[in-house]
Amino acid sequence: MSKKTSLKILSFITLAAFMNMMAGCNYYTSNTILSENKSHSTQWTADKISQLQEVEKYLIIHQGDNMWHLTDPKLSTEPGSSIQVLNGYFGKVSEGYLPFIKKMENVNTARYTHKEKGYVLTQVHIYISDFSQNADSTVMIPLSSIEKIEVYNPEIGATVASYAFSILGIAAASCVALLIVLIAVVCGCPYVYQFDGANYIFTGNLYTGAIYPSLERDDYLLLDGVVPIRGEYQFKIANKKAENQFTNLFELMVVQHPANVQVIPDKNGNIHTVSGQEAPLSAISFGKYDHLSELLAKDDHPMVFNENEQNEPLNNVVLSFRKPPGAVKAKLVINAKNSLWLGFVYDRFSALFGSAYQKWSDKQAKAPAEKTLQWELDQALPLLVYLKSAKGWELIDYFNMVGTMAARDMVMPIDIPPGNYDTVQIMIKTGFMFWELDYAAIDFSPDMNLKTDRLKPFSATDANGNNYVDAISKNDTSYLKHYCSGEDVVVRFNAQPQTEATNQTVILHGRGYYTRLNEYQGRPWLMALKKFKKPGALSEYSKSKYLEGIRKLAEVEK
Repeated sequence: MSKKTSLKILSFITLAAFMNMMAGCNYYTSNTILSENKSHSTQWTADKISQLQEVEKYLIIHQGDNMWHLTDPKLSTEPGSSIQVLNGYFGKVSEGYLPFIKKMENVNTARYTHKEKGYVLTQVHIYISDFSQNADSTVMIPLSSIEKIEVYNPEIGATVASYAFSILGIAAASCVALLIVLIAVVCGCPYVYQFDGANYIFTGNLYTGAIYPSLERDDYLLLDGVVPIRGEYQFKIANKKAENQFTNLFELMVVQHPANVQVIPDKNGNIHTVSGQEAPLSAISFGKYDHLSELLAKDDHPMVFNENEQNEPLNNVVLSFRKPPGAVKAKLVINAKNSLWLGFVYDRFSALFGSAYQKWSDKQAKAPAEKTLQWELDQALPLLVYLKSAKGWELIDYFNMVGTMAARDMVMPIDIPPGNYDTVQIMIKTGFMFWELDYAAIDFSPDMNLKTDRLKPFSATDANGNNYVDAISKNDTSYLKHYCSGEDVVVRFNAQPQTEATNQTVILHGRGYYTRLNEYQGRPWLMALKKFKKPGALSEYSKSKYLEGIRKLAEVEK
């Protein structure tokens, strides 16, 4: 089999797995926020409905076997009485919503595609015992007649499990244990959820890869679609893995900007404006394969850096961009995340230490941060960015790891080298299947000078009423210590008023680190571990584990 044919097979299997994940392997579950089994005041019910209205949910009313879409919903008091009612018009439920309602009749969790997200996650089901209809066709639903309210939430655990079986389904018959490990090693680090008025929606992870105190770092998470609910921003910090997490700072940065400008923070928290993105002219890997189509839009069909070239431990892609005359500065804009495969590979690397893992980890925690970071760069765990100049390829910076669960928009400022040429060439390099790159562009527009306000939380409480607001309000020696078995912490901010003439972008600024509590068995594989001192060794190991899966597939198919 030729090298090109082998690459095509390898790429096809990986791409098919990703397409399967994105096209059909997201899951949702129903969540009851009001139940006939619980007594709530009509004011409590009114507050919940108001919150749902603020975030423009699709209200579906149920009475017995009947079902309607409630349009133009308004809360009021029934004329001549103090009875609170929900008013509106009954209409037919859109056909797009019906399949998902049917799915949830007999199951707890069901599947939806990426394109169907708008139908699934906007639904709110209100079950009533009574209503009346006026002469003008409006309906009045007494709040006291509302028996139950249900919403549909993403089921992250099921989606991740589906992803795992998609990626390694190629060897499912012979790699069941390996699949279980993959599910278990989904990115740790703090999970952040934002409140949308009814539910906490997963937003992203913080300071991924800062697994020792010496690696504590700042992280800047661009919040997409965050809206204030009754004058507040509300978030939840959760520890979902076998880790101890230490959050030093948790604040918001609020930027006012023109509507035609996008705001993105770089890894150091500097604010950059993006208003003239240009696509690459070409995107060619070191194996001479064209990846341009994968990088033109944020469409969940990413480049996955899975080329199997001999004598090349790392994968890369060279992006060529048009260079305007006289341009001296630019901004590289990408959308990317770490792969689940990277989590699996790092877990298998850690397992090579056997029962000595924690001893090794404790030793690493005492090592200088510069030494640990250099090893990570040598293994291309961060996303490395090179710029071509008259001197050749030069490493200019890197993107920090961002976790496996959610892609991020990220930006990197670039000083264009002097010279008489009409293109800017940028090379992005990483280990074998360590990252998923879904979009890449360049912007030559100058950064605007924008006003940025920093908001401190006024509350940070767990289920027991403990308040950690002082621990996370500034960068100091005080931490929110979030242990594996600890409660989730809800953090609340007063929202920043938005002026009519501008848009508003909210950025979450977190700082901290976490420690892994993984345990492994057996003796250390010393000869194998020595190889990881070599740059690119972890990428080679990743490639070997992947090809091992391919071989097992061939054995199963015989």
